[in-house]
This record gives sequence, structure tokens and C-alpha cells, in this order.
Amino acid sequence: MNLQSISKVMLGYGVDNFQKCFPYVKELRSSTFSGKEYDFKSLACLEKFTLIDYRRIRKSSCGMNRVTFPATLRILKLVACRLPWSDMSILQSLTNLEVLKLKLNAFEGSYWNTNEQEFPQLKLFLRLEMLDIKLWEAYSPTFPCLKRLEIFHCYHLKETPLGIGDISTLELI
Repeated sequence: MNLQSISKVMLGYGVDNFQKCFPYVKELRSSTFSGKEYDFKSLACLEKFTLIDYRRIRKSSCGMNRVTFPATLRILKLVACRLPWSDMSILQSLTNLEVLKLKLNAFEGSYWNTNEQEFPQLKLFLRLEMLDIKLWEAYSPTFPCLKRLEIFHCYHLKETPLGIGDISTLELI
């Protein structure tokens, strides 16, 4: 019951309710093979979370239907989930999120507009890697505390948003 870190949890194979078994888990690395909805809000102690959708790595079926996260998250990494960019508002509501890593089509679509919504605590790190994004619109108020932005292998991205350069806390791009 007091386990704080667990990895290689396969969701969709009889472990969907592991929250009941591990209510105090702080660090979780899990993967899925099904396109179900996942609600992680009940993991009230979760601070560091990695979610990988192996179906999408193998290019089979569509992305996840819907996923929700607890407000306690500080570090989040999404891999191949193929969530729509409109679901980014779910992440923007995570007021404790300091590090966000999006990899291998974590979000699907060629256009991401932050709509001037804030990532209030995203201060340490934002990494975009191997995304199909072509156009990204962001404004300096979107990331008021961001220190580091990394963009890797986003070959279709035409340019970084001009507003990124106006972030006073930004130390490294």
C-alpha cells in the first residue's frame, strides 16, 4: 500500500484499477495497448508520470479516447498517445506541472494554438520531440516561468512562435 514508485504497468490487461492497490504512488511509468479512457485523477500523490501508447508506436488503430491527470503532477511525459491538440487544455489546468515532455506524436495534428492560456508553473522544461506539428502559435504569457525549451526532430515545424522570445525567464532554446 505504501509503494511510491512503479514502472512497466500495462494498462488494459487487468491492471486498470491499480490506483486502489497503490494509492500513495508518486512516480508511475505505464503503457497501454487499448484506446480506452484513462482517469488518473484518483492518484492524489502522483508527481511524476510517463504514459506510452504502444499501439500508436506500431501505427495500429487510433489514439487514446481521453485521459485525465491529477493536479499533483510536477513532471509529465507523453509518448505516442495521439491526443488531439484541443486536449492540451487538460495539461494547462495542471497548476503544479513544472516539466512537460511530448514525444513521438504525443499529440496529433499539425496545428497547436495555446489560445493565450497559461501553463502557470511550467518553469523548468518543455520538450517537443518527433511531433507532426507544422504551425505553433504561442504568446509570452502562455509560459510565464519557462526556463528551457527543446525542440527535436519536429521536421514539419516551420518556425517557433515569435512570442517565445519575449519570455523573460527563458534561459535556453
